[in-house]
Amino acid sequence: MTWKWTDAAVACRIDVDSNNDLCACREYQPIEIRQTCNLEPQGSSYQLSEAISYTGPNARVVNLTGRLVDIGAGFATDLGKDEEYVRPVMVYRRVANSLGVSVNYTPVLKVWATAEYDERQLITGNISSLPELWSGDLSTITGPDVPLIVSRDKSTGKITVTLQGSATPPLPDAPRPQTVFKADLAFAAPELVADGVRAIGNLLINKGYSLKTFSKAGSNTEIHIDLTLPQNVNCNEAELHVLAALQASPTVHGKAFIKDRSGVTLLNSSPGLESWAEINPASPQWYGI
Repeated sequence: MTWKWTDAAVACRIDVDSNNDLCACREYQPIEIRQTCNLEPQGSSYQLSEAISYTGPNARVVNLTGRLVDIGAGFATDLGKDEEYVRPVMVYRRVANSLGVSVNYTPVLKVWATAEYDERQLITGNISSLPELWSGDLSTITGPDVPLIVSRDKSTGKITVTLQGSATPPLPDAPRPQTVFKADLAFAAPELVADGVRAIGNLLINKGYSLKTFSKAGSNTEIHIDLTLPQNVNCNEAELHVLAALQASPTVHGKAFIKDRSGVTLLNSSPGLESWAEINPASPQWYGI
């Protein structure tokens, strides 16, 4: 299998087949970091407006369709040619009207391989804890295209990944995040959790945060979040941003609230081993001191 990547990011509307979770990119628009565009109705279909500059740190798409839609981000190859093709790599499911979704990226490609999925099939599980077969920062590789070849030895079953025409070894990973704000959020009712977390997450992602969510054992009204902090942001500022997001996302049952919070910071990292230190809300480190 040969997978071709180019540094041409696009925002797109996604159709997800409910039978097999295959993702199809429909309308799309090239977009760069610090640009924004709108997904709007156009007759019986949709259109993405031209991307323009804005003050946020990410690339953003705002849903103005009046309904829930799936919005994706991906990369285009052969833009402007007959062979033009868009490969979606990230999907935000059921984005509510008037909400924006954002992405920011350093093109570090990590390759996993399995025979259990089809191309374009949506993967909903967490794979980041699994060891990757190859990792590389594509922005450091010159040339208009970066062809990556995934091959499988029929006799041994071993899978390898190489750059076409090169024996270049895997490139180093991007630096790992240094500080993570952790919080348990409590909602008034179970049916409010999914949409509430999505709305809060959209607001935080627009500020440059990266968000992970975890269900709480024994509770259907609580969710745990890990919020990776942008540069020059401390845990106290992250907590204030979370509170502001909660304040901006009320329901008929009131607002969600922070039940507990803490933080961790990465001390050092080596292959296979990381050392983290907890940050107490009463400590100077909480305030970045």
